[in-house]
Amino acid sequence: MEVILSHLNPQQTAAVRFTTGPSLIVAGPGSGKTRVLTHKIAYLIEHEKVPPEKILAVTFTNKAADEMKRRVSQLLGQSLDRMWLGTFHSVCARILRQDGQAIRIPPTFTIYDEDDQKELVKKILSTIGTGSERTSPAAVLAAISNAKNEMIGAEEYPTLAESPFQELVAEIFPRYQEGLRKAGALDFDDLLTETVRLFQSEREVLERWQNRFEQILVDEYQDTNRVQYLFVRLLSQPHQNLTVVGDMSQAIYSWRGADFRNILRFQKDYPQAQVFSLAQNYRSTKKILLAARSLIEHNRTHIPLELWTDNEEGLPVVLYAAENELDEAFYVSSQISAMLASGQAQGFSDFTVLYRTNAQSRVLEEVFMRGGIPYVLVGGVKFYERREVKDVLSYLRLLLHPQDPVSLRRLEKAGKRRLQAFLNADREELLRLPPVPMLNRILEITDYLRYLEDGSEEGQSRIENVKELVSVAASFSSLPEFLEHVALVQPTDQLLNRTGKPSQEAVTMMTLHSAKGLEFPTVFITGVEEGLLPHSRSMGSIDELEEERRLCYVGMTRAQRHLHLCFARERLFFGARSENLPSRFISEIGTENLLYHLSAQREPWNA
Repeated sequence: MEVILSHLNPQQTAAVRFTTGPSLIVAGPGSGKTRVLTHKIAYLIEHEKVPPEKILAVTFTNKAADEMKRRVSQLLGQSLDRMWLGTFHSVCARILRQDGQAIRIPPTFTIYDEDDQKELVKKILSTIGTGSERTSPAAVLAAISNAKNEMIGAEEYPTLAESPFQELVAEIFPRYQEGLRKAGALDFDDLLTETVRLFQSEREVLERWQNRFEQILVDEYQDTNRVQYLFVRLLSQPHQNLTVVGDMSQAIYSWRGADFRNILRFQKDYPQAQVFSLAQNYRSTKKILLAARSLIEHNRTHIPLELWTDNEEGLPVVLYAAENELDEAFYVSSQISAMLASGQAQGFSDFTVLYRTNAQSRVLEEVFMRGGIPYVLVGGVKFYERREVKDVLSYLRLLLHPQDPVSLRRLEKAGKRRLQAFLNADREELLRLPPVPMLNRILEITDYLRYLEDGSEEGQSRIENVKELVSVAASFSSLPEFLEHVALVQPTDQLLNRTGKPSQEAVTMMTLHSAKGLEFPTVFITGVEEGLLPHSRSMGSIDELEEERRLCYVGMTRAQRHLHLCFARERLFFGARSENLPSRFISEIGTENLLYHLSAQREPWNA
């Protein structure tokens, strides 16, 4: 017990030791919320004698789940294989594999990723015709996803359609669901909505899962959407031993259905809930924290949290006024080089550059390449999205569901002869093999590696990617389990290693949305201008403007020692050059909290 409760401050200790009934932990950035969650799980197991298999802990990323499991195992000195700790999607997938048959979902279902979904929608659009070639599959899928997150099904959607686009979606939605059904597949949203539907329609199943979990813990509660909110509420009804952790000031995902007001609802749903505030920040310097607090205090819809820190005073937050986007990029590049040369940074992985939109990365990338600065771009072509990897995964999915139209269509494009050779193979014999021998046999049957072997470095790289996929498969005992893992991998899982640092020595570049949950010694936020941050789309809505402010706050609180905010007086963006005003967020931070730097008028970059 001394180990479990040691190194916790009084507020953290109180939150850990409260184990009966609902509790809300309002946790600011860098306040040790992961420590509280992991120590509370260890406390439940060691002190309260709750069996690990009776605990459900839900997070939003695989990285966070793995880190929590690792920390709890270290605290207790034992394996936690029996404990349910994962993302909403992975937990729901496990539940559906066990009980989904009650609502006619086969236990061997596959999970369609974004590309698979787009292919299915494209096929439906080509069938419908009548101007649908001008319709974006991504826009259709966004509308369907939003509906599912509100628990609106294909049957109900037509009654709510109010525009020609929504009427088109109403026509596509049932065809899309039928296409998934024929392929034996679910999309990401289905994992959640179908689990809630299972609980709502099958009382016996719900009661069995309610009895299964004596304690439920939910991380990042401000990021839950309606269906996730319903899932948690249904499971926790009998005992209400529910711990949720969240910070309304870090709610940045309303565009994908998240509703930070779920924290306010929590106190209404559970009037007897205990509220614990974690306001001590262990990450940032006093000056960085003061600047971030000055900004977020302009939001009016939040549970107030007075962040403070015992850390050093630190250097002022730097505000750089660039002449243009090239000057801004050169400033970032030169600061990185100078800090490395002076010993203020240990390596390139100490730095991250954050921006509001992916399009802003282009100039930064060019300048970094010119300056010989290595970088990792979050949002580039990820391993599981590479052509050769998706081809091989399509062969595997066809083993489980031979009529999967998306996989068939993909493999026809990759070569009809190879596809035919695969279809003439003994399917039952292949399914009896573990994933690695199964993969090797498929590669032999289709001669796929020879197809990739074209004598080029790119061809060799593709062969290595397929071989790496075989290595991944070695960790799994069944094909459905392997495919589920692949489908649920997230972008930052592949970027970061177990310590949360970049897996290679390079500057990390990503959008502000992608930076959630990470921290770096030095942070540059570029494009702090009206129209970019806050984004022009948010100007007409107080709610959306507050979310933009939260987004900037999240970016600022990623910084441990150094924070640089940059804006350009003019910027070439989407083909047009325009003059920009500094973001209103700069005046809200306050000039007294900023060290102002003007452009040095560097000739090579202004020429």
